[in-house]
Amino acid sequence: MLSSLERPSDETANLITHAAGFLMSLAAAFFLMRSVVLAGGGPRVALACGVYSAALVTLYLASALSHSFHDIKLRALFRTFDQACIFLMIAGSFTPFAVVFLNHGRWWMLLAAIWALAFAGVSFALRRREMSRRDKFAYAALGLTAALSFREIYNAAPLNVSILLLAGCLCYLFGSVFLGLGKKTKYCHALWHIFVLAGSACHYICIAAYIAAP
Repeated sequence: MLSSLERPSDETANLITHAAGFLMSLAAAFFLMRSVVLAGGGPRVALACGVYSAALVTLYLASALSHSFHDIKLRALFRTFDQACIFLMIAGSFTPFAVVFLNHGRWWMLLAAIWALAFAGVSFALRRREMSRRDKFAYAALGLTAALSFREIYNAAPLNVSILLLAGCLCYLFGSVFLGLGKKTKYCHALWHIFVLAGSACHYICIAAYIAAP
């Protein structure tokens, strides 16, 4: 439901930013999978990049749809899907890094744990209609769980991988400030969307350059 301070122009900006993200993610997914095939990355890399691509496209689609309708029930439905897709996006973004740079020892257990937590988060989100502090805490906890592997990735991958990975995470972190202000200040939610675009762009470039076609 629109808050008392959220105006039609705010929703237009919210829609435009992530509708553009959806279109870009479709193109990005195509080129990513094409790169995997041309580089002969093998079935594991193809599966990991496919999971990431699906999570990326689904997130932007759900987000765009959540800002597309005036009908309260439809808005609530797609906003619920949007909130659930964030869990899939976090796990999906981590998957290619885990498959390529953490494919030894017990690190597979971390990947399995992250997906288990993500599915639990999806189940929880689908039962709620509005994002709460618990949801935001759950997103942060899932991201921090993935961050446990940062040192191992730093040691196993080229330096640029760590730089782009960290840059993307910082975009999400700084953008969350605007997410918190979204119901109080005009266009803050659209700014959150822009930070999400920047964060996912950093991770996409990293995956495309160093995982799909190294």
